[in-house]
Amino acid sequence: MFYIRSVTIKGNRLFTTCFLKSKLNFSPTQMYSFDDIYNKIWFSEKGDDIASLYMNKGYLFFDVELIPKEIDSQTLDITLKVTEGDIYKIGDVTVTGLFCQDLGERILFKRGERFSRLKVKQTYENLLSIEAKPIKITPKANKNTRVVDVDIQVG
Repeated sequence: MFYIRSVTIKGNRLFTTCFLKSKLNFSPTQMYSFDDIYNKIWFSEKGDDIASLYMNKGYLFFDVELIPKEIDSQTLDITLKVTEGDIYKIGDVTVTGLFCQDLGERILFKRGERFSRLKVKQTYENLLSIEAKPIKITPKANKNTRVVDVDIQVG
């Protein structure tokens, strides 16, 4: 467990450093584990982590490198090196399997829109709630065209 003394963010262009720090919301009086830090950067249950911010704006291959610097046995300074990457758009959306209803309105992303991790997650939840069958959503990115085809399997 560590106190976070300072946070430096490098490489960000889309979001301001001030905004990203506000999303991280590290308090100098609270101790954090590396899991806590990781969740604020990569995966929070609420979807308010840094990776989600970028992925919901189409930055499918967004990356961040966490560089901790130990100040003493309980205190860290951290640097986040952000690589935003390219914006990806949705390409073909293919639905296969056995399903009972028209699923079109339940699929929240459309061809030509920016990729959004949140829309993929919400689509999964929508389909699961009406089909009660296993749902598998597989994004397939083409780095040359910056297009993501999405396969949805029901059942």
